[in-house]
Amino acid sequence: MVKKNSLRAAALAQNNNPYASMNIHMPGWQRRGDEVLDILLTEMGCDPAKISLAHSDPSGKDIDYQCKMLDRGVWLEFDMIGLDISFPKEGAAPSVMDTVEAVATLIERGYGNQIVLSHDVFLKTDVGKKWRKWLGFCA
Repeated sequence: MVKKNSLRAAALAQNNNPYASMNIHMPGWQRRGDEVLDILLTEMGCDPAKISLAHSDPSGKDIDYQCKMLDRGVWLEFDMIGLDISFPKEGAAPSVMDTVEAVATLIERGYGNQIVLSHDVFLKTDVGKKWRKWLGFCA
């Protein structure tokens, strides 16, 4: 579900602060980018260079979708690298190699300057023992 009013409020804040960027928490297994970007870019007039779409890893095998988002001028954030997690009714995080292949393909197609490699550490337990390997990808 896209929270349209929240997107509009964030867009207003960004439009009133030239230094503000937005990271949109996307449902990674769904293809909702056009819906989100239609609001932010078309309706609200945001600067696409200041918008990143999080959780792009699950759509990595759908390169056409990812290129379509990048052609709109936004950034794609790959933030599930090495994450061993799954979500009911959605899917499991892609393998490291799946993400590597997706990122390499996008770089080959000329989108290297619109890719963010990150990690989605969202719980205190994420910094514990079981996550050290995952966080090691940052090194």
